[in-house]
Amino acid sequence: MTIAGFKSLVTSFGIKKDLKNINSVPDDIFIDLVNNKKLSVKQICKKLNFTESSIYRKLKKLNLTILAEPIKYEQYNPANDNEICELYKSGKSTTEIGKKFNLSHTAILKHLQHCGIKSRNFIESQ
Repeated sequence: MTIAGFKSLVTSFGIKKDLKNINSVPDDIFIDLVNNKKLSVKQICKKLNFTESSIYRKLKKLNLTILAEPIKYEQYNPANDNEICELYKSGKSTTEIGKKFNLSHTAILKHLQHCGIKSRNFIESQ
């Protein structure tokens, strides 16, 4: 959000311009942002310039809940099978490989299964 946008938000809700404490923001603003505008915690943080933990504490105090944004993973793409298999064979964990391809470790296990590679157990991975 731009500075001008923040100033207009502050002015429209009648907030003092020197916001240093989350308690100086009227409760009505949080209720509006959550219930009417359906903003996520991250979006509220950007609008009001507070940390996520501060926003979560304030929402808890007001008995407002926001569902966390789901992690969006890439779809299965068999074109990555060869590289995934090579990385796994070289000793990388499924979690490490998943981060590289923006896939869950379960999706990596599916890639390995598709390639006919048996997953390592805990002792083998050490």
